[in-house]
Amino acid sequence: MVTSVALSAIWQDLNVAEWWIRLSVGLALSVIGTIIINIIAKGPLLKFISISENKLDDRLFEHFRPLINVGSLLVGTWLTFNWVFESGTIPQLAFGGGSVILLLWISAKCLSNIVVEFIPIFFSHWDDDTEIDLIGIQNGVIAVSNVVIWSAAIMMSLSQFDIDVTAVVASATVLSLVVGMALQESASGLVAGALMAFDKPFKRGDKVIVAGTKGRITDIGLLSTSIKTGEERMVIIPNKQLATEVIENYAQGNTDNPEQMNLRHRLQVGKQSDPVIVKQIIMDILTECEYTMEHEKTEILLYDILDSGLMFRIDCWISDYNEERRARDWILCEIIKRFNESNIELPYPHIEISKD
Repeated sequence: MVTSVALSAIWQDLNVAEWWIRLSVGLALSVIGTIIINIIAKGPLLKFISISENKLDDRLFEHFRPLINVGSLLVGTWLTFNWVFESGTIPQLAFGGGSVILLLWISAKCLSNIVVEFIPIFFSHWDDDTEIDLIGIQNGVIAVSNVVIWSAAIMMSLSQFDIDVTAVVASATVLSLVVGMALQESASGLVAGALMAFDKPFKRGDKVIVAGTKGRITDIGLLSTSIKTGEERMVIIPNKQLATEVIENYAQGNTDNPEQMNLRHRLQVGKQSDPVIVKQIIMDILTECEYTMEHEKTEILLYDILDSGLMFRIDCWISDYNEERRARDWILCEIIKRFNESNIELPYPHIEISKD
């Protein structure tokens, strides 16, 4: 209680003291406060940060070090000159306002360095997870962030000298609206690309069927996706369109082995053929095929009895969906060869004409 009364009395005496006394006391307290803050920052705080295995906080502290070193001194200077001199006087504007401007520019430089270093780290992790090339959007985010940071620093600095920045803010707002309306279509594409990045319906190298196009994903961008077809054609599909299409992905149908694929085929033989022999021949072919793999659902079923013959359905699995065409070619060639050797007919459409 006594201490509180004593401090109150000292403060009242300082308020009525000469200006140079108040100025000296204020600057001295600013220097003492700066020294104390630096001792804490370089001592316990730095020790606490060094304990962490994550090196990102060490680098973040290095960026804030200039602000810690002089920030408290500049704040103290600003408070001192606002306390000692009347608002609008030359000393208050020159030293008080100057301290704030210097503090704003140091803060802007600090934030700008953090943006330049840490945004690429964020995008690199996102790029690895989504396999989308984000270098363009990364550079754009860095540029826009720096523009916002330095624009805010400039406008806040101008306000220290009572310069009206309302017109500048209004012009920037109108310009932003005009640019936003002009880039509306591109913005919708960017949103679709961002949603795909989180949803991950496919990745580079996947074989897909989308929008009537069958091929392999070669590149995924924020605005479009590139698919290379079996005819060696490159098809570019806007992500805005992909967001509304049904996507059939060969690589994501099986979680145990994403590369494997079900190969299904219907085969018709003559009515006089023995289904047991037909099934055994086909099963032997599937077993010997280098592209197929053992699978519990591999089967050959008599699917239907038609006017022209017996219809079988073949279900087998290949270990690599990239070999689909080679596997189908080898199996069908072997079926024709062995059916001919076993005198099993492969019927063709024909018309029987009988005369009464």
